[in-house]
Amino acid sequence: MKPIEAGFESPRFLSPLLIWGGLGGTILLVLIMTGVNYGTWLTQQRHFLHLEKRVTEERNKNRPQTSIAASRTYNAGRLSEIKASYQALRPLIQKDMLDPVGLLDIIEDSRPDAVMISQLTLDEGLSLLQLKGVSPDAQGVSDFLTALKKSRRIKIDSFQGSVAHTRQFHFEIEAHGKDVEYAY
Repeated sequence: MKPIEAGFESPRFLSPLLIWGGLGGTILLVLIMTGVNYGTWLTQQRHFLHLEKRVTEERNKNRPQTSIAASRTYNAGRLSEIKASYQALRPLIQKDMLDPVGLLDIIEDSRPDAVMISQLTLDEGLSLLQLKGVSPDAQGVSDFLTALKKSRRIKIDSFQGSVAHTRQFHFEIEAHGKDVEYAY
């Protein structure tokens, strides 16, 4: 009996075609799935940032607005009493100590409006000053540092800054008091 010929292509030709077609299909499927996953991730990131912004707004809205302005009025007599009581402490303050009142004046005068001080610490017998805070940009912190350096009473020892995921510039400053004669 004679074999029947149906006119099929030889298996040698079909084999590479099937392999490359299957490989191309697999790569296409992987690329589609990667694109879908990346799109989902971006959507979630936007959603998380939106939620974080809403939470921050709610916290700030519920936080009572306090005024730093003094609630007391000081007349000239009361101010002279405060100065006299402060003068009594003058001999107790060492030369390398930072004057707390003068220090706060320097910081307030040096601080740009956008810079927020979150922590102020005086250590080692009032001679080491540590400041922590945030600013919307590095320029505000740079202006603050420049103004502090111009002060005759503060010497900057170290500065560290970083940008957080909230796009705010966080900073830490360590400084010492300079040997300056204080005028009380």
